Amino acid sequence: MPILKPSGCNGCPLEKLSRYITPDYIVENSEVSILGQAPGQHEEEGLKLERNDYSYGRRNEITTPVTPQPLIGATGNWLRKEFWPLTRLDYSSVSRHNVIKCRPNGLNELPNIGSNKAINGISTKTLKQAIHHCSRAYLRFPTRTKYILAMGEVALYSLTGEELLNYRKGVDSEEQDEKSSTVTEWRGWALGVDLVEHTILGLRDYYSDMAGSSLYPRLITAFPVVHISSLFNSQRYYHATLHDFQRFGNLVRGTWPSTIPEIKINTPPKTIPDTIGFDTEYRELKVPSGARPKHELTMWSMADVERNVYVVDSDYSRQLRGVPSQLNIVTQNGIVDIPHLLPIISTSLGSCRLNVEDTMLAHTVKWTGEPYGLDYMLSKYGEFNRHKHLRETEDLWTKYFYSGLDAYGTLNNVWKGLLRDFSEDKLAWAEYCLRRKPLIPIIDKSQQMGLEVDQSRVELITTLLDQDLQRIKDEVESLVPGLNLRSTSQMKALLYGNIVPVPKPAKAKRSKKLSLLDQLKLQYGE
Repeated sequence: MPILKPSGCNGCPLEKLSRYITPDYIVENSEVSILGQAPGQHEEEGLKLERNDYSYGRRNEITTPVTPQPLIGATGNWLRKEFWPLTRLDYSSVSRHNVIKCRPNGLNELPNIGSNKAINGISTKTLKQAIHHCSRAYLRFPTRTKYILAMGEVALYSLTGEELLNYRKGVDSEEQDEKSSTVTEWRGWALGVDLVEHTILGLRDYYSDMAGSSLYPRLITAFPVVHISSLFNSQRYYHATLHDFQRFGNLVRGTWPSTIPEIKINTPPKTIPDTIGFDTEYRELKVPSGARPKHELTMWSMADVERNVYVVDSDYSRQLRGVPSQLNIVTQNGIVDIPHLLPIISTSLGSCRLNVEDTMLAHTVKWTGEPYGLDYMLSKYGEFNRHKHLRETEDLWTKYFYSGLDAYGTLNNVWKGLLRDFSEDKLAWAEYCLRRKPLIPIIDKSQQMGLEVDQSRVELITTLLDQDLQRIKDEVESLVPGLNLRSTSQMKALLYGNIVPVPKPAKAKRSKKLSLLDQLKLQYGE
């Protein structure tokens, strides 16, 4: 049975938009809490979804009556059955909370924290006010809580506040399309949060788990993931979310993140193994308008499979000695590193067979449609906490740290993780080896020499493609009258729900009201 709102909801901007409250599910002395966003209908009514039975094309829900509580609906069911088992943690010993405790207007819809668009009649400003009210009135974590799995944008904002949003506005993200969401940027990484002092560790520095330590007795470790419900609409982060829950279990057990290896500064290796990870840092030079961009090497880093990491200033050395006869180099976006790499090993190029692997190309083959930056790939495969957000630092030692972990993570985490994935997908591996990797030297050469383009041929192909596209549009519109091909909602309804849009009746043209002078002209002529 739903529970009526108590007096603690008085003054909340959502107070009048719902009659009921869904209290948190508290396990005393639990060290782990899951923080969701808001309840759904199952949570509000206290109906735990056990499974869905399908018969004669209809879905029949099998539910169990319980006290209204978070994560007992479709999202919680998917969480319990597929994602949480990856943590290898006891679900019954975990506390479960929601930030917002009611269903405004009987719906599960809330605006995006980083957007100015109102949803369900609720503005972002109103949502933030409701988050602060609900948190002050109801959000209580058990005293022994050390780890909070923050599921979704609202949950992450409730723990970090405006500081994380303000940080995001200035960050130079590798993938600009991901800047619209803080949780997609920080999912898979750990942040230290003091809920009393409102301090965040790991936002502008590297954070290793210190939850409950003597230095930070009130610190908890927040671990953001995308809200499971978002995966019903888009599978973009499904694979990453599987990794996130596995990583969260390792975080709680203390097996992630690993200890940072020693990074040797301006001490080039005396011997080079046959497989290395390589990365460069450079600055962009000013060039005349229209000229090809040029970069100047400032720092290069190398790592091997034995956890040796070297970072060298370009002013100190631009030479890699002791190169073996066969050298396998693993890079991230190798066409950027190759122009700096070749001069470094130039003395050995004549006697060295060089093989370049590119994790960015490999990842786009195996996981097409997912983000492809190193930060994202390390969020799935990395053995350390996040460091890529430190790229804009002015501190020299942080730059060494950043550069060294780039080379190490590319080789020992991302490439090894991709090889494991490819071992179960031979066709994708063949695609990478036969078609994608051979493009690396071709693209590198084109960057050095430029590309000659047959403009007349391009114009002809463009015309032919436009004509073909128009033919397809005409055919679709003749088959489905009233369909707007530019409407995402109509296309989804047609493709996934077999719902054909009903053409809108043509509006009757309103006759133009003539002035008295015009009426006289029509009646008697000019």
